[in-house]
Amino acid sequence: MEKKDQVLQLKSENQGGLILILWMIIFSTTLA
Repeated sequence: MEKKDQVLQLKSENQGGLILILWMIIFSTTLA
């Protein structure tokens, strides 16, 4: 049960990082 929660937490953290990177790319392309 605990391990499952850890995996879910890792997945959501990774997803947040990907969204952040995506926003950075969109932001830099709109500025350029």
